[in-house]
Amino acid sequence: MTRRTRTVAQALGAAIVVALLSACGTSMAGNAAVVGTTAVSEAQVNDIFTELRDQLATDPAQKGQPLDEGYTVVTITNRLTRSILLAEAARRQGVVVTQTQVDTLVNDALKTQFSGNRAALDSALARGQNAVPASEIDALVRDVLLASALGKSLVPNGTTDQQNAAARAAVQKVAAEWGVEISPRYGSWDPKTNSIVVAPDDLSVIPVVPPAGK
Repeated sequence: MTRRTRTVAQALGAAIVVALLSACGTSMAGNAAVVGTTAVSEAQVNDIFTELRDQLATDPAQKGQPLDEGYTVVTITNRLTRSILLAEAARRQGVVVTQTQVDTLVNDALKTQFSGNRAALDSALARGQNAVPASEIDALVRDVLLASALGKSLVPNGTTDQQNAAARAAVQKVAAEWGVEISPRYGSWDPKTNSIVVAPDDLSVIPVVPPAGK
């Protein structure tokens, strides 16, 4: 290799390294989480948070109970991240959930638990640890059905506990293969629990992403 060739090769090598480092440094820019090549944007999290906050502001059952913004943002990010992993695990197993199944489970819950009162169902899922606004209920129910169907597909004759464990293991496998990155402002990913973990003292200070343009 000539000196000129070595110089060009070194320059190209340096350029590739810079590009890779640049990509690593910006992969989380504007994102709350990145699962493989799929991003959960901060804007998406903020939109859901804003809807939830506005919904709870008019919910009589929430009156006098402050919304823990830091905890809520992490909860939303966690759910969206796990949903991506679950969807891939289900896809690999050939598990599919239809909108009809989602509608059926929602309607059954309405009849058996809320006497047909949709507002009561929306309130129950929005408050406390759930942090699911009305527009996200179908997505939540779909994930519940997917997890159940995935476990049954993996261990057809197993107990419920065995099926749940198999579903969790399948999700963990996807997470290990794809990789899960969480923005430091939200916490870090714990592969053992398939969830985001945050230092207790940080929960109250995680900033909520402001609306675009502000």
